[in-house]
Amino acid sequence: MWVSLHLFRTPEHYDAVLVQKFVMISGLFCILIYPLYLSPNTYPSLLYGSTAYIAVLSAIGIFGDKLIDTPNLAISVLFVIALTQFILTCSKTGISYCNPLRHDHGNYSYGTPVTTRVTVQDRLFIAAHEAGHAMVYAAFDEYPSNLLVVAKAKADNSGSLGYVQDGLKPHNLDEKTMAEWFMLLLLAGNAGERSHTGHESLGSSNDHARWLKTADSYLSNLTRGIYHMHPKTKEQVEHNESKLIALKAEQQLMLDLFFDINRSVHNDMVNELRSRTFLKGDELFKFLDRVVLPEAFPRPKKELIQD
Repeated sequence: MWVSLHLFRTPEHYDAVLVQKFVMISGLFCILIYPLYLSPNTYPSLLYGSTAYIAVLSAIGIFGDKLIDTPNLAISVLFVIALTQFILTCSKTGISYCNPLRHDHGNYSYGTPVTTRVTVQDRLFIAAHEAGHAMVYAAFDEYPSNLLVVAKAKADNSGSLGYVQDGLKPHNLDEKTMAEWFMLLLLAGNAGERSHTGHESLGSSNDHARWLKTADSYLSNLTRGIYHMHPKTKEQVEHNESKLIALKAEQQLMLDLFFDINRSVHNDMVNELRSRTFLKGDELFKFLDRVVLPEAFPRPKKELIQD
């Protein structure tokens, strides 16, 4: 970028000056308005876009006069469009289209992925899914102060239509009760959909993948009898699979009971999310205060979720 700034100059030919001015205006739109409106990761977009922006303007100043000597105005317009597209492409380089979900629960967004426009059915499933995740935090003896649940009303480039964030810092070693609660948290979005709509969407693949990873670690510690950490034979694979299926079925039954007991709370939170799109602080905690936990539901203690 420094080299481009050093070489920047204004061309002499009228058409070249015109091209530079048009690119200057359209380029500003690309590197400022576009990323700020669409990108959740603005700084890389501005960096890449600004570098391309200065480089293009400098190139026009250096080579514009020679290029304009022959082409007519129509070709000049095409030149503007091509250069603007180049800047736009560079600006989009810093935009992440991936779902920003992490494997640790501390900065984890438990959410619903998105690739298309949002429909009325989408909104219903999103709210039911995210409210389902959020309600499981009622098991904590003290709610995370930064707990936030979001059910978006429109699609964006963040990669998800909704999420729950707790702001907790993960430990390197998982405690057994916390792991049991965490697996329920991962399955709760899908369970919330079943409870509220009677159906399930296909928006829980990330949750299920994380559940499988946690369940594998949980069972590998022989919490439910023999489980092969590195199965080598067909029998060992089938044995592990039966253990995973049994564990998931048990946890799904627990969640079905949980949502049956707290159906009115979940329905109220879903309706609130559909109208407001997000809940946090006391506005969220008032719903969690109403939750009744089944007797066998894992209850993480305050000391297990703090440093």
